[in-house]
Amino acid sequence: KRMGSNSSKNHKELLSNAKKNHILKASNINLDDIPIQFYKINGLVEIWLQDNNISELSSDLIGNWSSAELIYLNGNSISELPSEVEHWISLQEFNISDNKDIKELPIEVKNWSKLKQLYINNLNSFKTLPADGVMNWKLLKVLHINNSKLEYLPDEISELENLTMVALNDNNLKEIPSGIGNWKKVEKLFVNDNFIKVLPMEIGGMESLEKCYFTNNELESLPDEIDQLEKLDELYVAKNNIKEIPERFSNCKNLGKLYINDNELTDVPDSFYLMKNLEIFNCNNNNLDEFPLNMHLMENIKFIHLSDNNIKTIPEEILELDNLRVFEIEEGNQLDENSKEIVNQVKDKLIPAW
Repeated sequence: KRMGSNSSKNHKELLSNAKKNHILKASNINLDDIPIQFYKINGLVEIWLQDNNISELSSDLIGNWSSAELIYLNGNSISELPSEVEHWISLQEFNISDNKDIKELPIEVKNWSKLKQLYINNLNSFKTLPADGVMNWKLLKVLHINNSKLEYLPDEISELENLTMVALNDNNLKEIPSGIGNWKKVEKLFVNDNFIKVLPMEIGGMESLEKCYFTNNELESLPDEIDQLEKLDELYVAKNNIKEIPERFSNCKNLGKLYINDNELTDVPDSFYLMKNLEIFNCNNNNLDEFPLNMHLMENIKFIHLSDNNIKTIPEEILELDNLRVFEIEEGNQLDENSKEIVNQVKDKLIPAW
């Protein structure tokens, strides 16, 4: 096969280093094809081939990479992974992002039983993961499938009990499998910019969840079971169709950031003020008729955003908050004169935000 556009001298240096270090560093060197010599290096542990012009992998030779623990092929023009990837039995980290025409992973990826990190971003039509493959990825910790037209997740995704981070932003997902309740170790879950209508109640089983992002979906409510997420620190559910917050939501004692702006809320639960660790509350562009009850008791709150609602009055007790940095409420509300004066007094005592 051709050696690409670089000189053979440079390739000899790459080969020499790879043989010595068991690491092939050949990213961004204008390779059109992978030279045969690259396939034949014994004992490679890391293979870095990203950001080239590679269009295919040699089905006859990729089996030689059976010792590779890391393979980065992102940023090429590969359209298909041959079934011979079954020989990559040592693989722990794999990146096939930005190969626009990859449509699926072959069933043989079930042999990747040591896989810990998988990156499949920015593909044109990647509909789902192979169910039989997913079942064997028991060690997987990090899963990224962003901006790839992902349509659904197989039920077997629930068996990935060692996941700690899942990013599924900007796809075509309409639902989340109930099996996510088995994701006991997931700390960060990103599912922004999809078409999710319902969060399964099993989300309450994600006992390690700290950061949860479902911005710009089609959610109409939050499940009551969300109150079981004792470690939840950040919840982003802006730009949905949420009409109410569950009464038990205040049990999320550790919540520090709540972005629920651009929804259809008419009120917040009376117990909302019990979330003593809340620092940021963004509820802009909803349909709130009243200022949240007892909010002056939320002593750690720093940012309050309540613009573009139907609020008319603000309780004078809001002046008792000593840690406020931003108080945004005038725009888009019909505040009475007394409330406007209270806003001015609040702003006079704001702590500089930056």
